[in-house]
Amino acid sequence: MKNKVVLFTVITGLSLIFFVSWSMSNKKPLDYRTVAPNGESIAENLDKLKSILNSSVNAKFKTKQDFNISEITFLKNKFSAGIIANVEFKTASGYNSNVVLFKNIPSANIISEGKALDNTYSQNEVIKVTCTGGECCQVHVHIGDDNNIHVDCTCSPCGIRIE
Repeated sequence: MKNKVVLFTVITGLSLIFFVSWSMSNKKPLDYRTVAPNGESIAENLDKLKSILNSSVNAKFKTKQDFNISEITFLKNKFSAGIIANVEFKTASGYNSNVVLFKNIPSANIISEGKALDNTYSQNEVIKVTCTGGECCQVHVHIGDDNNIHVDCTCSPCGIRIE
């Protein structure tokens, strides 16, 4: 009887170890939604979104950076359509920052440094805003009662890059 209890314990322990190691090896990477609550999409998938963000991330750090998206937050806007997405990322060297994307939002309603964006940005599929300062500098978005979207940087000295 004692041998059966030991054998049962060993088999149960080995099964548990196998199951835990199998489940850890089958973990999928984090899957962030690229579709806003209103049903509009900022990109077909995360790879496409990373390619959209590439130029902004590289410009921020003034060099090519490998990065992973760490969070996507869709901000409510007062327009019937359009997307405002705050995309946070972490570089391979450990820096955290963000890029704010505007899609199908009238550029005249986006205010940066006290001025509305001109119509040249309307031609872009997505308007990208990033801050050019160090890691601590991030884009801040405030949607005013006037239906205008104000963007600025969280620290100084810092510049806003819009593309």
